[in-house]
Amino acid sequence: LDVWENEPKIDLEIMGAAILATPHIAGYSVQGKCLGTEMLYHAACKLEIIPDTHKTEIVFPTRTISCGNARVDWRDVLLKIYDPLDTSQNMKDVLLSHHETFDNLRKHFPERHEFAFVKVRDAHLSETDADLLKGLGIVVYEPVMSVRG
Repeated sequence: LDVWENEPKIDLEIMGAAILATPHIAGYSVQGKCLGTEMLYHAACKLEIIPDTHKTEIVFPTRTISCGNARVDWRDVLLKIYDPLDTSQNMKDVLLSHHETFDNLRKHFPERHEFAFVKVRDAHLSETDADLLKGLGIVVYEPVMSVRG
């Protein structure tokens, strides 16, 4: 579950029973925040609240992940980019034992990048797995094993 009834006062029993529980972070990527800021800027310009002085295109941050020259498959790469089980376990640990606020988890959520802004290097992948990752928008640098599978 990512969206909760009665946020920020969520039902801890439901959270505890959920296989995956995240603090409503679906749009909390680095690029999502940049795009949201850009949208607000353009809306304020359109309403003439502020002058339109933004003349350059925004360059979104990227992340490069190294797989340490290990043989990996597409699942390993995706979990290296973002593992929702880590977020889920952290949320359960924090809310159940420390009674931190739900909003605090959102405010201090670690940076997460959208696939189209992730580059993977030093990953020994099958061509099939490399193609799958590329299809998700992830840049995959060599080496890619020539074996299909």
